[in-house]
Amino acid sequence: MEWDEINAAWGQCVLLLNTMATACRFTFTSYRLLPLGSYSKVIDDRKATLELYGPISSLNPFKRTNFDRAMVVFLRCLQELAEFATTTDRAALADQETVGADAQAAAKPFG
Repeated sequence: MEWDEINAAWGQCVLLLNTMATACRFTFTSYRLLPLGSYSKVIDDRKATLELYGPISSLNPFKRTNFDRAMVVFLRCLQELAEFATTTDRAALADQETVGADAQAAAKPFG
């Protein structure tokens, strides 16, 4: 697989995750996603900008470490949003059950 394809895929993933977070009005606690197409980046909790694209030179191991860290940051962002969505869904479900119980109680005849 060519790096152009890998970079494009990462760019689409970053754009999707960023769009979903924006739609949910969710802000990541320690990270920031920068969807820039095939040259997307993430900013970690130390304010370091990490490139989420290659190619990665085997002669420069530091560059590889940044790419690896960028992938880890992306996955942490995905985990944060997933936990937020799960919590929000459970709260919404509890509200629906309460409303449903209230409606059933109101529909029962007196006596």
